[in-house]
This record gives sequence, structure tokens and C-alpha cells, in this order.
Amino acid sequence: MATFIYFIIKMGDFIMKKVLLAGLIVASLVISGCGGVSSNKYTLEKYNKIQTGMTYEQVKDIMGDPGQPSAESKMPAIEGVSGEVVFKIYQWQNSDGSNMQISFTNNHVDMKAQAGLK
Repeated sequence: MATFIYFIIKMGDFIMKKVLLAGLIVASLVISGCGGVSSNKYTLEKYNKIQTGMTYEQVKDIMGDPGQPSAESKMPAIEGVSGEVVFKIYQWQNSDGSNMQISFTNNHVDMKAQAGLK
């Protein structure tokens, strides 16, 4: 029973971290002028090629560069239940302020958002 309660508590933490990461994506899209600004080489076409489940390496190949890390969080392993979970968000931003945010869980795309890409 104690393991089940521990699991429920950790899953609540997991869900809260996902909500926090989603909020960070939205906030980052609203705020322009952050580091990592480039010419307008990040396009809606490239953004649309990125699919849930792709690895960071696959996204990096599509984008042509590694992007700028904007957030990272880790959830420790739960013995007998799950391993460590690592969340990361990367941003690619054009000089005109248009940008995209890609969220990764354990190195795989789980969410993406864009603002103003053409």
C-alpha cells in the first residue's frame, strides 16, 4: 500500500512538471529577443516535419543546428516502477522573432509549439 501511495504522489509530481513545462513553452513563445536568434532559417515547413516520438538528434538534423536549451527538469527513478525521467525544452528563434519550442521527454519529442513561422 505504501508503494502505491508513493507512486500516486510521484505521478502527481510528474503531471505537475508537464504542466509547468507546457507553461514554459507558452511563456517562451511570448517573450522574444532571447538568446539564440538567427536569420529566418527556421520555417513552418521544418516545424511540420517534426513529429512526436522523434529523437533530439533527428530534430537537430531537420533544424540544421542544436537550438538553444531553455529548460530542463528531472524526475528521479521510482524503484520498481519507472526509471529517471528527463524533460528538456529547446528553442529555435529567427531574427524577426518567429520561433519554435520543442519539448523532449527522455530525448523524444512530446510537445511542440511555434509562433509566427512562415
